[in-house]
Amino acid sequence: MTTPESNQEQRPRRPREPELYMPAMPPLGLIHALETRVKAWVRRWRQRRRT
Repeated sequence: MTTPESNQEQRPRRPREPELYMPAMPPLGLIHALETRVKAWVRRWRQRRRT
């Protein structure tokens, strides 16, 4: 049985809103999505190099 607490732990957390948000900054969701994809790619790349 899954509880709401366990579902929240499995999802990556979004970064906190910065204190000062500059108008020229890209959307924070975009930055977070790019970081998540790059980290996943690096993890897969490292696993492939080991084998």
